[in-house]
This record gives sequence, structure tokens and C-alpha cells, in this order.
Amino acid sequence: LFIGFLRDLSGLHAAQAALQDAEARFRRLVEQVPAVTYICDYDEAVSIRYISPQIEALTGFAPARWTQDPQFWTAVVHPEDREWVIDEMARRTREEIPVDFEYRMVAEDGTVVHLLDQETIVRGADGRPLYSQGVLVDVTELRSAQARLRASEAQMSTIVEFAPMVLFAIDADGVFTLSEGRALELLDLEPGEVVGRSVFDVYADSPQIAAAVRRALAGEHVSELMEIGELVFDVAYAPVHDPHEGGPAVIGVATDVTSRHR
Repeated sequence: LFIGFLRDLSGLHAAQAALQDAEARFRRLVEQVPAVTYICDYDEAVSIRYISPQIEALTGFAPARWTQDPQFWTAVVHPEDREWVIDEMARRTREEIPVDFEYRMVAEDGTVVHLLDQETIVRGADGRPLYSQGVLVDVTELRSAQARLRASEAQMSTIVEFAPMVLFAIDADGVFTLSEGRALELLDLEPGEVVGRSVFDVYADSPQIAAAVRRALAGEHVSELMEIGELVFDVAYAPVHDPHEGGPAVIGVATDVTSRHR
């Protein structure tokens, strides 16, 4: 006696094919985005199980280095950040708090890379964490630009503090929003003293200043010698295109040139 069964597996095979196709499409998408994606075991050691190919362009280390040794990432973290990053990762794992902070890594060529690390905790049906998946975003250029801006601001602050000039800004209504510089002493003013006041009120007895400000507010670059009492200033006004609400519409600098004209 022989008993046989025939089962229609076409639906199962179609489902498996659809799943494989979806996985392939997901991998292609992940590997094309301008960020590194990863999957980690949900343990305090943060063991890496998958990391996208972009990590090699970012650090010089191939993905296999990261997955063959799941703790390889700790050696790449910048020495000054390593201890606190490892401790913070472990703490967040214990408390089931997703990672969302910045730290530095050192690339194979010695370049320091600033990264924003953000993850999502994937949980099972019982609510327990299964693994984490996340992204590493390169913010090196942003941090470098911010450092350059801080250096530039410090340099400008030094110039304004010691040079015989006044740096000022005026909003669309002609109200001072900035007034800084050593030359304010010559006008018997303190830094910021006129902020919030109208330039047309402060210099009501100077039609030349009022006219220059109105031209600048109308979009014209203005540069003139201005006499204020016994003093002579070389004043440049520059209109700000598309100023944000409440921001300056005109910025300017006034340099004391009295000694050259007396």
C-alpha cells in the first residue's frame, strides 16, 4: 500500500521569492544612502552584526573588520572619547535608552571623524529588546565649520574690542540691534547702550546719518565720512538681503579717522 500527498507549494515559493526580493531591495537602498547603517546585538558590549559598506569610505576599514570582531569599533573610537562612549553605550543598553549622541572615531589614515550615532531598539512580541539598528552620520564638516566660525568670531571680537571702530546693526525699522566697539568710548556710549533705540532718535540732530541709513535700508551700499561733534568717522553701511524676522536689515562699521581730518 502506498499513500502519497501532493502539496501545492507555489504560494510558499512565491512568498519566499517576494521576501528575498524585498530584502535585496532594502539592502540596495541602505547601501546607497549617504550614511552608515548597522545592526547590533542588544548587549552591553554593543556587538556589531552588520554594517553597511559606507563605513569603509568613512573610516578606511572594510565592513568585515567590524563584523568579524564585533568589538573592533571600540578600538576605532577616539582615545579621548573611548571610555565615556563605552560606558554610555552600556548604560543606555541596561536602561533600554536608544543611542543618540556624537563622538569621534579615528580613521585608518589617522583622520579624526565626528559622528552622530542614532539607533532604534527593535523589540519582540513580548516587548523585550531583540537587537538595535541605527545610523552613523558624518558631521565632521559641520563641526569643522563651527570651529572656524568660533575662531572667526573670536578674531572679530578682538578687532572690535581694540580697534578704533564701532560695529553696529540696524533692523528694518531703523532700530539698533547691535552696537559694539572701542570707539563707543569716544561717543560717551557703552557697548549695547543704544540697542533697542531708533537710529533716527539717537542721531536726530544728524540729517546726514539719517539719510545714509534710509539709503541702506532701501538696499544701497553706502560709505561716507560722518562728522559727530569734533569727531570724524568713516562709516560703511551694507544692506542684508532677505533678513530673517527681527534680524538686522543693515550692518555697518564706523572707524574713527579724526586724526586724519583735523
